Amino acid sequence: MYNHMVSEAKTSELFMDFPFKTGEYEECPGSIKWAPHNSLDTWLGSPEIDGREDMGAFYATVRDPIFYAHHSNVDRFWGLWSATHKDFDVNRKKGCFFSVSVSLLPGV
Repeated sequence: MYNHMVSEAKTSELFMDFPFKTGEYEECPGSIKWAPHNSLDTWLGSPEIDGREDMGAFYATVRDPIFYAHHSNVDRFWGLWSATHKDFDVNRKKGCFFSVSVSLLPGV
């Protein structure tokens, strides 16, 4: 975990991912994607289930109860990483981010 959270993750791009657009191939996933995120998705996806329709298949992962615990832990890692990298401002980044100050519903 030290490698994925600290030594290989000096910048937000190295931790999470480089920005990419629809239709682009994701060439450089961040360290958090390799492990623990993708590793657990694959490990929890059972090859005995047709099409790996659990954590091993993107379209079916939300049907697996472990999905929520697993992604809550990924969010916890993000919180730990961002707390130790005070110079990172998510609202100034471009790519797959959003502004935490923007309302999700019009007029709310």
